[in-house]
Amino acid sequence: MLSVRFLPSTSTSFTIHPSNLPLSAEFFTMILPTLLLTTFSIFLPSTLATPLPPAPPTTQCGPFSSPIEGLTQGGYRLAHAIDSDNATLLNQVFTDDTYYDSSALAPYGGVSKGKKEAIAAIQAAFENGGMGGVKMEHLVTNLLVLEMQSSSQARVLTSITWSHWDSAALDDIRKTFRFYYQCDDIWVCQNGGWSLKHSVVQNMGPGVEAPYKAQLLMGGK
Repeated sequence: MLSVRFLPSTSTSFTIHPSNLPLSAEFFTMILPTLLLTTFSIFLPSTLATPLPPAPPTTQCGPFSSPIEGLTQGGYRLAHAIDSDNATLLNQVFTDDTYYDSSALAPYGGVSKGKKEAIAAIQAAFENGGMGGVKMEHLVTNLLVLEMQSSSQARVLTSITWSHWDSAALDDIRKTFRFYYQCDDIWVCQNGGWSLKHSVVQNMGPGVEAPYKAQLLMGGK
């Protein structure tokens, strides 16, 4: 015989005797734990019975294990696209309505509105070099994801060292120079990868450097 009382806050109780059931004692012993657990759950306080909130949706963009990995690769891909003057990649790394403001690096920078203007400015930087040609390196030294604004948009702070060489004018600071700058960027997921939508550049140094003469030109003039 078994007497069961549920919670102190309720007076509900009952008595179970195996001989009163049309079942064998062995079967009664097997189902008793399930019977007690099921009945007990009915009397649980509502706060304990409330289901857990659903897990937040996963953020996935491209074949990357995490948004941070995808955004980091996006920054590297953008730098590679610029330095290699790769037209195919340049069309992928910018959104159609991209806004890029590097006027803080004037007269070496400016404002580009839209993908076409951004790509044209990059190509002009190569075409304006001397007969020996221009080489560039955008070295991404740091990339910090400040905020995942949604599953397909993120704000990222990127630190970059930009070196620009004209082999025919290595002593001319207007054509051979180096900057240390930081970008406050908005990236969006499109076509299975992260693309740059909005960027504002801040010069982190006092001016622009002439790497081969150890000179510093204040104010970028």
